[in-house]
Amino acid sequence: MENVWLNLPVQDLDRTEKFYKAIGFEPNGKHFKKDELVSFLAGSNQLIVHFFKKEILAKSMMGAVANTSKGNEIIITIGSKSKEEIAEITEKAKQNGGEIHQQPQESPDGYYGSMFSDPDGHKWNLLLLEKGM
Repeated sequence: MENVWLNLPVQDLDRTEKFYKAIGFEPNGKHFKKDELVSFLAGSNQLIVHFFKKEILAKSMMGAVANTSKGNEIIITIGSKSKEEIAEITEKAKQNGGEIHQQPQESPDGYYGSMFSDPDGHKWNLLLLEKGM
């Protein structure tokens, strides 16, 4: 396998572009912005994340996209290098229209992280990576 792509539906490409640039995603070169999508690279392994207009992605999926205001579709986890990085990204998400579901903290099972959703309701979990993970 060469790459992994994540395709997510959004309402507003400009809002999505602003949000993901603010939290540190890297524009995906020549594929970055087109009429139907905005594309980013995430993390050191450069996961390709395409944010498509909802109606475009619905056609490709041959069905309805999830309504994130009524339920969850998925939680995407980003491994973070430090507690400070988690706090910084969480704050930037909040400042740019995201909703914070869990402030940076240690969970009962011993993991440190936070959780937010973007303006379209896609949930992201930030997790502190420790040696051996």
